[in-house]
Amino acid sequence: MACGAGAIGLTQTVALGREAPGYGPFLFGMTETEARNLGAVPPPAGARPRRLALIRDGATYTVEFDNGGRLQRAACRQSPDAIQRCADAYGIRIGMPEGELQRPLGTPDSRRTQGSDVVLEYSAAGLQLRLNEAAVTEIARSPVHGQSDLMWLALHRALP
Repeated sequence: MACGAGAIGLTQTVALGREAPGYGPFLFGMTETEARNLGAVPPPAGARPRRLALIRDGATYTVEFDNGGRLQRAACRQSPDAIQRCADAYGIRIGMPEGELQRPLGTPDSRRTQGSDVVLEYSAAGLQLRLNEAAVTEIARSPVHGQSDLMWLALHRALP
């Protein structure tokens, strides 16, 4: 699968050229077997059930599946010395300062604190950002029904 020419790397081109939303190498709705075929494996002991991890040169993708066995959430964290970088989402990248998030995303729907982290939710985009020391440390995507990534970007004026 290769990145499509769609909305800023948020879609993947699949068979017959149709577009499906996803994050990084994963497509929403794919099965656990399909995720394993990409190299995803069960994470270390103690992790939540229905979760797999894909570790590539410092970038760690974690994916979660719904009760029907379909991928419903994909997230990525990366180490400071990562060779492989997490995919951007809506122009947001790991390490981006919090002050730079307003322009591409606008105001978050919610903001909460979890330990030393701040979690920002952009529900209409299916996007969750985790920040530590005022910089993005994790990007998570979930499917949004009834609205494409490109439509969300246009509505929030992130496109030129």
